[in-house]
Amino acid sequence: MTEFKIGYISDEHLDFRCFEKNPQNPKFNKQIATFIKDKLKPEGGDILLSGGDTSHYNEQTKEYLTQMLDYYGVIFITDGNHDRYLINATQQDKYNFTSDNRVQEMIDWCETQPNIHFLDGNVVDVEGLKIGGLGNWYDLPTDGMKAHWREVMNDSNLIMTNHKPHHVSYGYGASMKLTTFDTQAHRERQEKNMDNIVQEGCDILLTHIIPAIIPDEHLFSGHVGDNANIFYMSDDLHQVKKTGAEVVVYGHNHTVKQFELDDIHFVTNAVAYPNELGAAKIEHFIFHKE
Repeated sequence: MTEFKIGYISDEHLDFRCFEKNPQNPKFNKQIATFIKDKLKPEGGDILLSGGDTSHYNEQTKEYLTQMLDYYGVIFITDGNHDRYLINATQQDKYNFTSDNRVQEMIDWCETQPNIHFLDGNVVDVEGLKIGGLGNWYDLPTDGMKAHWREVMNDSNLIMTNHKPHHVSYGYGASMKLTTFDTQAHRERQEKNMDNIVQEGCDILLTHIIPAIIPDEHLFSGHVGDNANIFYMSDDLHQVKKTGAEVVVYGHNHTVKQFELDDIHFVTNAVAYPNELGAAKIEHFIFHKE
């Protein structure tokens, strides 16, 4: 039997705390190092699982992951919704108004790093321990759900597909800024990613959006009773069970929780925004693999 010490964290939102965005500025590396040391307080371990929403800037994410290798032997990351955001004109031009280009840049970079793995519907074996992952996405099958999503979620105007956002009128002279991002097409891609993981099987599943419908006590307090809950989870527990995963590590909900659903252990440890009560530090668990 092999024992693994596994750290887990999500929703670091680095640029809310590390304000220097230029990698050439000496403050850039120093601010990230200070965030890691003073906020995350890493104990070190065999594996680190990072559940998305790392930063709005890939260069920050790359430096963060590189520094984390000082503490953990192998790192796994997946993409959150914010990791797809193109939040200003510079980022939009850089990635040609296409969020997939930004994510692909991170996937390509991780492939050059022997101990950093980007999980996008794949499974990686670490000394017999199989870790699978995907960003996951919520399901909005009706026009009403999609209209509500456009009203309340930044995803609808900061995740882009080949075109800059444009104003769309919705009555009484009002308009909203939207992109051509197809939320349901992205959901279908994530369903295929989950199918791939089901076929390969895994011991631990890493996602951004939790692949299960969870009761109110496990939600972020501001979402309880809110019909925006549909944007924070997906009804995929049946698929999770098919993967064979014993533990699911997730993010997105900006909570610190652990609980059981259908004999699967769910954990989340979100740093969250600076004005929210998020993770105090990286948490850890021990996983025993026969």
